[in-house]
Amino acid sequence: MLLKYKGSGGGDDDEGQKATEAPDTLTSKQFLKIIDLISEGPVEGLVNNLQSIYIADTPIQNPDGSMNVDGFAVQGRNGTVDQTFVAGFEAAESEKAVGVKITKPTPIVRSLEGTNLNAVRVSLGIPALQVIHQDTGSSEATHVEVGIDIQKDGGGFIPQILSKIKIGEGSTYFTQSNDYNVSMLHAGYKVGLSVWWQGTPSPDLQRVTFIIERSIKGANNFEFVLSHVMEGRAKLTTVLMGSGPYQSGNSYYKAPEERLFFYTNTNWTLYDYRIAYVSTINTRTPRFELDRLEMWDNSLTDRIYGKCTSKYVREYVLPLSGPGQYEVRVRRITDDSTTTYLQNDIQWETFTEIIDQKLSYPYSAYIAMSVDSSQYDGIPTRAYDVKGRIVKVPVNYDAVSRIYSGTWDFDTFKTSYTDNPVWCLLDLITNARYGLGKYVPIEQVDLVSFYRIAQYCDEPVPNGYGGFEPRYTCSLYMQGNEDAYKVLSDMASIFNGMIYWVNGALAISADMPDDPAWIFTNANVVDGEFIYQGSSKNTRYTTALITYVDAEDRFTEKTEYVTLPDYIAKYGVKQTSAIAVGCSSRGQAVRFGRNILLSSCALTELVSFTTGLEGAGSGLVPGSVIKVHDSNRVGKRWGGRILSATTSSVTIDSAIEVNIGDTYTLSVLLPNGTMETREVIFTSTPYLVAFGDGEKDVNLQYLAIIDSSGDAIGSYIVDNTYTVITLVTPFSQAPARMAMWMLESNTIQSQLFRVVSISEKDVNQYEITGLEYNESKYAAVDEDAAFIERPISTPYRWYTPSPARLVVTDASYLDELGNIRYTALVSFTRPTFSSFSHSVLWWRYAGEQWQDAGSFTDAFKDIHLSKVGDIEVSVQHVSQYGIYSNKAYATATITGNPGIPPDVSNFLISIQGASAYFSWEVPNVTSSKNISHYVIKHSTTESSSVDWGSAVVVADKIAYPTNHINLTCRRGTYLIKAVSKSGLESANATSIINTLDGSDDYSLVRSVSEDPYYSGTKEHTSVGGGKLFISGSVMMDWTPLSIAKPLNYGIGAFAEGTYYLVPLSLAEVNTVRLTANIVADGSNFLNYIGTWDSLAGVSNIGGAAASDWSVVVYYRWRNKPEDAWSEWIPLSSTEVTLQYAEFKAVLKSLKFGVSPVVSELSVTVMGRNRVEGAEDINTDAGTGQAVVEYTRGFYRQPAVAIIAQNMATGDYYEVLDKDLNGFTIIFKNSSGTPVQRKFDWISKGMGYSYGPGGTKYVPRLPTWGYE
Repeated sequence: MLLKYKGSGGGDDDEGQKATEAPDTLTSKQFLKIIDLISEGPVEGLVNNLQSIYIADTPIQNPDGSMNVDGFAVQGRNGTVDQTFVAGFEAAESEKAVGVKITKPTPIVRSLEGTNLNAVRVSLGIPALQVIHQDTGSSEATHVEVGIDIQKDGGGFIPQILSKIKIGEGSTYFTQSNDYNVSMLHAGYKVGLSVWWQGTPSPDLQRVTFIIERSIKGANNFEFVLSHVMEGRAKLTTVLMGSGPYQSGNSYYKAPEERLFFYTNTNWTLYDYRIAYVSTINTRTPRFELDRLEMWDNSLTDRIYGKCTSKYVREYVLPLSGPGQYEVRVRRITDDSTTTYLQNDIQWETFTEIIDQKLSYPYSAYIAMSVDSSQYDGIPTRAYDVKGRIVKVPVNYDAVSRIYSGTWDFDTFKTSYTDNPVWCLLDLITNARYGLGKYVPIEQVDLVSFYRIAQYCDEPVPNGYGGFEPRYTCSLYMQGNEDAYKVLSDMASIFNGMIYWVNGALAISADMPDDPAWIFTNANVVDGEFIYQGSSKNTRYTTALITYVDAEDRFTEKTEYVTLPDYIAKYGVKQTSAIAVGCSSRGQAVRFGRNILLSSCALTELVSFTTGLEGAGSGLVPGSVIKVHDSNRVGKRWGGRILSATTSSVTIDSAIEVNIGDTYTLSVLLPNGTMETREVIFTSTPYLVAFGDGEKDVNLQYLAIIDSSGDAIGSYIVDNTYTVITLVTPFSQAPARMAMWMLESNTIQSQLFRVVSISEKDVNQYEITGLEYNESKYAAVDEDAAFIERPISTPYRWYTPSPARLVVTDASYLDELGNIRYTALVSFTRPTFSSFSHSVLWWRYAGEQWQDAGSFTDAFKDIHLSKVGDIEVSVQHVSQYGIYSNKAYATATITGNPGIPPDVSNFLISIQGASAYFSWEVPNVTSSKNISHYVIKHSTTESSSVDWGSAVVVADKIAYPTNHINLTCRRGTYLIKAVSKSGLESANATSIINTLDGSDDYSLVRSVSEDPYYSGTKEHTSVGGGKLFISGSVMMDWTPLSIAKPLNYGIGAFAEGTYYLVPLSLAEVNTVRLTANIVADGSNFLNYIGTWDSLAGVSNIGGAAASDWSVVVYYRWRNKPEDAWSEWIPLSSTEVTLQYAEFKAVLKSLKFGVSPVVSELSVTVMGRNRVEGAEDINTDAGTGQAVVEYTRGFYRQPAVAIIAQNMATGDYYEVLDKDLNGFTIIFKNSSGTPVQRKFDWISKGMGYSYGPGGTKYVPRLPTWGYE
């Protein structure tokens, strides 16, 4: 281009010429292409097509059909196994940045990283493309030309086709016969022929069949190209200009159809084309119009012409010819600009490596999207409203209407989309591809429980806003890996359910209305004892914040505030929060919250009891509802065993008292294992029983009950008693002798509990734990109906029982400053009658005035005193009706001595693998004020009579008020005591025997045993009679013992002694579990033993207290001989990585004349058992071998198991080179020739293999394994 420049002086005035700017003609448009994996397939798909796709939180399409997004293309696949790939997304792409300006002298070269590529995309950017006229300032379009070359494996750069150039165009010819030709010159690209024909002036449908032939120019050797049929209805047209048979100004009929034909040729050739008709229908001999169109050829450069003032990007996709190492070169053809008036710089922006794969992604539901990126800053967010997994459902289930038609055979399924959480859970359990189907086949699933609960989930309930919705639905998007049991439990929580194993099958239960399945009374539980535990008031929540996702607002996370006004008035505002898993309905979130609040406020009690095979073998499972009649709580014995029965009457084991006018039902257990309930009727005349301080001569005066002195007394009505109960409707079969019975009335009903656990406690004894159950909760949850309490005890209307077992104890304690606080603790048996309101307390020092200590509702109360001395207290119970009981009295002497702390109660253990979880009850506030900490000891002896002193400390100074701890699980007896602030221990240790050993997952490596010879190094310790003690007099095997001196000689000279055990040296560094095993006792040597037969036979010499001595084992370790030893560390049982270890036992005497006596002393060294394995491993096709490397080497040679999958007759395999780190396997056929086979392997061994000095050897990530 010629650029004109104007000088600074002279010349004509050109003020009439003004600057003009040509419009931009080049605009870039780049598209973002992305595939979003939606779900494991198959799925139902998008809920409402484009309205269900959100880009940057905006739906692509509105409900009225209008669009919110331009320049997009969307395709989806629902995850079927045979789905096709998405066109336009066949390639896997990897983009690399370049960002270098291209100049004509210096082409830019880049190497491609991939060697198996199908194509490369080169993106070139032009910051601006225009020429500015210096004299006028006007701007207009210009051009820049580039070329791209590709070199493969260093074979030289080859220019690539970048564009098409026009090489000519033809004119129009007409023909009515087959001897008229049109000649066309073309090669290398495509030529176009346009054909149309003249028809008959008729409205009828016309058809013509013709052929096109061609011949090299002048050769007159025509060859067939194609045949074609055209048809249409004629229309009148006027030719304004024409030649040959078509004259200007004449009108002709021609059929409307036209056809454009393209041909590709490889050589420059001049061809003659001709058209000949073959046949016609409803038309005359046709006249054809044959057009020669524009002809184009490939170009090895691209001339980019136009104007732009902002960056313009042009991309070139260039094919690659097979595997190889490629280099791409970009050249500038146009001269570089030397002035700012010509802006045509170009730079290489990026290149993208492309691999054509045409992946269909079977079983993967996904959306492939292409969208104009100019509409967004960066990659926009995407969201999809999808109906999810298609799962197995019963064949009689319509997932749309949620109707179950007829019965189901529990065997035949169909597939359907459903949001019923039960069928979604079943799919996750039984699907072998992504669930637990490999481990839990459908045959091991209790489909009856699934079917029953699924129907409950589908029942319509009010949504709280005038409509109805299913009770539970599942809108759950699961991503990532989680513990299998946690995932299943979370899904079960959607319908307030739980998962459990029963009779070798996986079953579920749900918090839903259910009929009671069994009866428990004082007659069929061990010791007739029911143990109740109420929830803390701090856990009785009255408001809840429930988190869920709102399907009405694009599944945005919302929080719903749920309240129980009646319970707020009772307990105040106590808030909790919870996540409603899988919940996308506001109504379901409200119901979820109500269930939490009602369960915490209204169902506050747990019951536990022990029963035999009769109860535990009754088919009860977690989730079953049971009836409980506890005569100690009810105040009546309305439950027991049947002495004899028919279908219409029952003789019971004790007489019952009834109120005529009440309605009664009798429940019994039948021989077939079911429970039946029938209505009964009693008819008799009641009589009156009165009791009080006076005689039982009773008069009735003004409807008040008085004694002979005229004072009012307590009384109650007693009806006739019965031992034979007659039914209104007979039972289906007669109950068996000694079967259980239970009576209920409209005023006294049984307690209902839902079973939460059943555990074996002893031989043929099982402990059952249940949570309070009330059927009215479900209407309260679903419909916001009233919650109705069950009457479970006798109403004491005119009589209030006196306090029982009233006791006063000295509860003085030391405060934080060490000052004594004088306190008396008043306690009694907690009242069980239902009308109890509160108690009142009075007290006094002996001989002084009574003082009011106020009212209280607990079963204990503190009295803060100012001095020591004798005190007297009185307590009365008060009913809800204002009736006071008789006073109960008690006395005590307050000395001000804080005394010993109370014994620890409810010491429990829970085994979890190699860990033991201990818990115990923290005493009431008064009893615990003097407690400093707790101590736990262990003895290898399994006995409830283990001596506290002979046990070894495993947890010291567990600070109050901590009431739990995790320790290494060891078989034997654990003991616990509380320790006061002044150092005093509980009077008695509370013990628990554990028969499970946490070492079950370990194997013995070595045992360092010292007894009975104790041949190690001793410091101030001696051995006698096979026992180790602190040195005093020489204690050998004295015979006879009658000549022995008093043992006080030298005792106490050393406060402690040390014994060094045999050191430990492993073959290499390993992670092991070290456990100290000690059997010891304390002995007071300040006595004569001349009457003893032999020292070895004496287990406790002198009976020293356990607080007067101690024995502790310590260890230290290192990994290399040249390393420094660690510090000495107390040893109970611990897991540590080491190669060398030393041990010592430190014996301490805490009282003059006392020494610990150690009868057994050892340290066991154990290694953790390990299992590794992998599935579906293919051997090499040529060698038949596979090399397996363990995740981490074993400490000892593991056992290897091989499971071959596709063996032919005569095939066999050999395991070679088996060592700690892996093995090699080879498969051979019957001829001994290596063959490729597939196999699984499992290796089971112990410990880990480490490198020198403890460096861990980790060759690769694990396939699978566990410890």
